[in-house]
Parts: sequence; C-alpha cells; structure tokens
Amino acid sequence: MRIDRTRRRRAGTRATPIRIRRSGILIMQRCTDCGRARASVKAPGPRCATCRRLFAHAQRDRAWERRIEQTYGITGDEYQAILKAQGGKCFICQRATGKTRRLSVDHDHTITDKRRSVRGILCRPCNNLLGHLRGDTAAFERGIFYLTSPPAQFVLNPRSNDE
Repeated sequence: MRIDRTRRRRAGTRATPIRIRRSGILIMQRCTDCGRARASVKAPGPRCATCRRLFAHAQRDRAWERRIEQTYGITGDEYQAILKAQGGKCFICQRATGKTRRLSVDHDHTITDKRRSVRGILCRPCNNLLGHLRGDTAAFERGIFYLTSPPAQFVLNPRSNDE
C-alpha cells in the first residue's frame, strides 16, 4: 500500500496524502449500518461518519439511561414524563429546557428509597442552589426577603425608606 503524495500544499512543503491506493485502485469499504460506500481513510471502523455519529449518540443515551436507573431508580421514559409534567423546563427557574445540557434529577438525600427520593427535574444551577442550602426552607424565605427589600438600600438611601 502506498500513499499518493503528488500534490503538495501551496503554503508549505509537506506532502498532503490525497488517497490510499493498492495497485492503483482506491480502497472503498461498505458501512455496516447503511451499506453506503465510504473511503477507509476518512472513516475508520465499520461505519460511515453519519452512522458513527448516530451510533455514538445512541450509545451515550443508553449509558445515561442506565445511570439514572441505577442512581435514582427511574427509567428514561419516567424522566421524560416528569419533565413533561413540569412543562418541559426546570421547575424552579422555568428557563432551562435541557436542549444544550440535560437537566438534573433532583432528589432528597434523607430518603433511602431511590424512587421516593426523586423530587423533580432541575437545571444544574438550581440543583446546586438546593444542594448548597440543603433544602432549608427558612433560607429560601430569607432569600425572598433579601430580593424584595435589599439591606443595602436601608444604608445607602435612608430617606427613601422613611416614605
């Protein structure tokens, strides 16, 4: 097998391999999934680039479903049902939809039963907030009070607070 190095890049002096030849014939293989011909140089392995991408996505989804099944005791369909019941968004912020990054399964650490511990589906920042506050409802009430009447305004603008 030899590499045809007859063409060179214009800017440099390195030879760019154009094709792999075996006795003057371009080596082509068939994709195991769709059956289309593909060059062995461009797509190593038994699949073409499109089928390899689809296979990788499916494999990633199966691994994720196994992980949530083992960790939380819910299936991928149950995850989707919970997300649909929440309107397809993070329950707290109502902004994140999970299109760019999958939403997290929120669960209560004090409950030992996996399925009963699941509370809902949240985006990562909202889930981290709940984890940081450890589910303390008084802390959330203080947060609401902080947002409605910021303490700095009492110091910086004392006259407007008297009115």
